[in-house]
Amino acid sequence: MAGAAALARQFLLNRGEEPNAALIKAMLVNTTSYMTGERAGGDLPHAGQGWGLLNLDRLFGSTPIVLVNQTQTFSESERFN
Repeated sequence: MAGAAALARQFLLNRGEEPNAALIKAMLVNTTSYMTGERAGGDLPHAGQGWGLLNLDRLFGSTPIVLVNQTQTFSESERFN
């Protein structure tokens, strides 16, 4: 997973974008597919297969993708009473 995240980050840097962690995570989760096997059933995410099988071909393939990078991040938690 760390290697895939590094590839996704470098992909975005090569496009002239400064990615944040949320964008990289969203990209990786969006490329997953269902796994097969005895305990892999259920919708994603699922206890038997997590978010699914990472498929980097979906990320780096020839299909055009639209990416929206977060422009504002929250630095502190707000407390509501």
